Amino acid sequence: MKNFRLTLLAICLLCSINLSAKSIAQDTLHLVREDQFLRYPLGTSNSFRSFENANKKLISSTGDKVKAYQNGSTAPTKMFALQKSYVRFYPDKNTKKLELINSIILGNEIPLQNGVTVGMDRATFFKQMNIPDGNTSANTVEITSKTAGISHFYQFNDNKLSSIKIFSKLFYQKD
Repeated sequence: MKNFRLTLLAICLLCSINLSAKSIAQDTLHLVREDQFLRYPLGTSNSFRSFENANKKLISSTGDKVKAYQNGSTAPTKMFALQKSYVRFYPDKNTKKLELINSIILGNEIPLQNGVTVGMDRATFFKQMNIPDGNTSANTVEITSKTAGISHFYQFNDNKLSSIKIFSKLFYQKD
């Protein structure tokens, strides 16, 4: 009888404060891979100027510095944006390439090097990304690198790719 009262009390409490008891968490397909695409999803460039020349429609702006090296030294960053999307890089003195810090792509202004763009359908995305299980109904596909500290998040709405978010470990850096 006591358990019944507690259950009834809990139900009344939930109803009175207008909370829903159903889960709203999105389902996510998690993948761990190690390939060059994860590190260089927008291709490789040796300098800010070479990236600008290859992507003339993007508007560039300088950004803060990041502590990109083990010894604590910093590197300048540059952001490239157009409409609802942007990417941010720093020039790595070790690799001699632009390294991605973070990117949020909400439109088809910035395609990835493998042809993935916002707006493409789920089946085409899985084929382009070489993901074997194209039948999944996950709303989010998360691909994380084993060693480079990079995570890609691909969000779907109505079986269409709606956003691409890419973060490296430098994005989470605090001053």
